[in-house]
Parts: sequence; structure tokens; C-alpha cells
Amino acid sequence: MKKRILGLLVVLSLIIPVMPVAATEVSQDNENVNRTFSDIDGGEITTQSEGRPKLLIFFGKDCGNCKAALRDISSSEWIRTGETDVCAIEVWAQNTEDDVRTFRDTYCPEGTIRFAAGRSDGLSTADTYHVAAGNPPGSKFTTPLIAMIDAENKVRYVTTGPITADEVETYLPSLGVGSDDSQKPDETPGGNVPDGAGKPTTPDQDKPTEDSKKKDDTKPGCNHVWEKVLVNDATADSDALSVDQCVKCGAVNRFEMIPNSAYAAFLEESANKIVNTKQAEVVIDTRIWTSFNRTVFNAIQSRPDVSVTVNYLYKGEEYTLNIPSGIDVSLLMDENGYGGFRYIDHVLNTLN
Repeated sequence: MKKRILGLLVVLSLIIPVMPVAATEVSQDNENVNRTFSDIDGGEITTQSEGRPKLLIFFGKDCGNCKAALRDISSSEWIRTGETDVCAIEVWAQNTEDDVRTFRDTYCPEGTIRFAAGRSDGLSTADTYHVAAGNPPGSKFTTPLIAMIDAENKVRYVTTGPITADEVETYLPSLGVGSDDSQKPDETPGGNVPDGAGKPTTPDQDKPTEDSKKKDDTKPGCNHVWEKVLVNDATADSDALSVDQCVKCGAVNRFEMIPNSAYAAFLEESANKIVNTKQAEVVIDTRIWTSFNRTVFNAIQSRPDVSVTVNYLYKGEEYTLNIPSGIDVSLLMDENGYGGFRYIDHVLNTLN
């Protein structure tokens, strides 16, 4: 597995993008979210635009599409005018500020883009913009994901996947950059948007022309066969990360967080801690999870000599749950083997 993961990372750094960028115009009813991230240079990055357009680029440091896009954007002519704020937020929980700093120094040394290690907050924010573009919450998307915010702090466009600086530039007038902000990118009155990656499409545009058919017929390609490959294991704080990789050519399609894998890791970690402790008390700290399942209750039952203290967060308030040693665990869970911390606390207070 380690060899496969290392091989995947090499593929991610070298791969030529195989999927066109998807662009969506966002309804003007969508208010921009207000999130703040720590700049790797010590400042703050906010998702809010501040009187001028802002691009929020959510990326993964090992994503080949992200490397190409950020390198191209950071050295573009339009970014040097200073009319558009560009911020890049790394979205994988395991990556540190030093990792992001190394990425910036390698691919964007010009200093035209501000960077942050967004971790799980970065991923959840990217998902918020993905949802604003009409996608289901938690659905997978291809990085980089770019949220384009206009000068009035409205989310105008969301793009996913490979994109060039020239393609990004076509959106800037509609965000308030330059004199012409009345039209969509590359749009003429009464006409459709021309073909091209990174541009919104119309129904007529989806129909291939004879020229495009001929071009596609002569273009070599791979009849991809996708297989999910694990990139990172789950932790108690973040879900596992997988990627669809073609078993024939090595191309990467998209990343996907494995739902509920972080919760499963938390439960397994808690159970192992209880079973293997040499102390009379086990302390479990979590700011995400608020319940145990049968796996943990079985561990508690197997160690009647051990009490369990859980420090957790519920609706923004901090709580401490004390489960005494020797407790009858059947009282603490429902028929499916789950027990919420607030419910357990209620049961224990009733017993007392």
C-alpha cells in the first residue's frame, strides 16, 4: 500500500490534466460566507472581499492540477496589477504551515498569492462554495476549487478542476475588474459564450461540431478504468482521503473524503485506549464527536476496573462526562448500540 501511495504522489505531481474545468455561475441570492484563516506569514486571510474582487483557491499540495494552476496564476500579468486579491487555502488536515510554505516557495515564489493551511476548516469552506454552486453537501469535487467573489462581496462563479490564468482572466470583468463589468466572461449581447475550458456553457454549446468530432477522433487517449486508491488514513479529527486513479494510464480523476471514517477512527482509538490502559482512569478529549457506539461500550465492559472521563463540546459549550468503573453499559446505549454523551449523562444522574 505504501508503494502505491508513493507512486500516486509521483503521478499527482506529473499528471497532465485529463478533465476540463467545470464552471458554474452562482445565484446572486447566495451570500458569501465569512471565514478566517491564518496566513502562513502571520497575518489573516478572510473569505470576504474588501472593496475589490477576490479569488479563493482551495487546493491540495500534492495535486498536479493545483500546481499547474497556481504557478500559472501567480506569474500572470493581470495578478500584478493588484486589482484582484488572490488567496490559496490548502484543504487537507494532515498538511502543516511548513508544508504549505514549501509549496508556495516552489510553485509561487513571486509573492502575488497569499497562502494558508486551511486543514479541515479549509475543506469544509470549499464544500460550502461547492454547495453554493448547486451541488449536494459533501459531494466530491476536483481540485483546485476556485470561488470568485466580486467587489460587492457576492459569490459569482465557482470553478473546479484544471484551469489556466488566461481562463481565470476572462471572469475578472464581471467581478468588477476593469471598465466592462456588465457582461459575463467572453459574452456578447444576444450571443452564447464561446467554447473553451473554464467558461460557462449553454445548451447549444454542449453539441459537438463536426470539426471538434474530427479533432477528438484523432486525439490519442485512454479508455479509463477507475480504481479508488487510499491517499491518507482517517484520524479522529479528519476523514480518510481517497482518489480515483486509472489503473491503465495512472491518470487521477478526483479526490474524495471517505464519509464517517473519522468517526470510526475516533471510536476505534477510544476503545483501544480503554482496553490497553494500565491506569484506573482513561481521559478522552474530543471537540467533534458526541457519542460512543457498541465498540467502545464493549471495551468499557471488558475493563470494569477502569473509569472513563470524556471532555467534549456540545453546541459550543464544554462538558465533562464521567462514566464510573463497573457500570452496566446496557443502560447507556440504545438498541443499535449507540449512546450520546448527553443521554449517558442523563442516565448516570438518574442512577445517582
